Amino acid sequence: MVTHQVHFTDAATLYNIMRVGVTYHLAGFGLWRLGTEDHRLWNFYSIAHTDSEFAVCIDADTQLRPDAVRKLMQHFLTDKNHRIGAVAGNVKVGNQRNMLMRWQEIEYTTSQNFDRMAYSYIHAVTVVPGAIGAFRKEAIVRAGGLTTDTLAEDCDLTMRINEAGYIIENENYAVAMTEAPENVRQFVKQRVRWCFGVMQTFWKHRASLFNPRKKGFGLWAMPNMLIFQYIIPTFSPLADVLMFIGLFSGNALQIFLYYLLFLAVDASVSIMVLPLDYVLRTFQELSQSHQGRAAVVGRA
Repeated sequence: MVTHQVHFTDAATLYNIMRVGVTYHLAGFGLWRLGTEDHRLWNFYSIAHTDSEFAVCIDADTQLRPDAVRKLMQHFLTDKNHRIGAVAGNVKVGNQRNMLMRWQEIEYTTSQNFDRMAYSYIHAVTVVPGAIGAFRKEAIVRAGGLTTDTLAEDCDLTMRINEAGYIIENENYAVAMTEAPENVRQFVKQRVRWCFGVMQTFWKHRASLFNPRKKGFGLWAMPNMLIFQYIIPTFSPLADVLMFIGLFSGNALQIFLYYLLFLAVDASVSIMVLPLDYVLRTFQELSQSHQGRAAVVGRA
């Protein structure tokens, strides 16, 4: 059994700790990125300073299932041609204490995890989540390393790995339980950062839009980001204003029916996805139980 010590320090202190640690020939350092630290630390202690062929990244507020890393690494171990550059895990909300958090869990399942599962089949994954993701060091180096010129570093790195010619895969059974915002203020702050960061990243990689050489990434993922991250957020406020005006212009019934139809279509996605997610989760638990019994029999 390996014992780990976790320390939370400022960038300057951590820099000095690592300098001293190197003299003791430690196997390595485990760093959790909080998102507000001095970015110069990461420029110094970057992926180039590790001898490992692979790197697994998680958020500071995230806990991994015991088999998560093993399931991520299986993709690399079966990749004899070194085509896989990164593998995304499955992020779930672990602190479901109120309605806002429960709604976020539904969103994580329907709007993020299942989208990523679908995109992986056409090599169009745009985000390996910072909460759980495995990377090939060679792919990170070829993509230019970690950068801080956008608010969505995980999305930017994933897209650069895509553009470098690597495949991004998804592992739905590598589960990470993360902490979601607990109130509206935290939620809005997080989503504004996500939205603006994705917009920055899209603009940074706009040359891949409709580029047939980028295949699924350029012909599907980037147009999807253009529509749902740029166009719709831009015109949604205008649509809300027009709907409000329409309610007082004699068209209230028609607008109400269209609104119900929109909600029905949107809800149908969740209705279909949630049972499927339950089936996948049940299959994973049964598989783990079977492996545990097999291990016990083997030791006996």
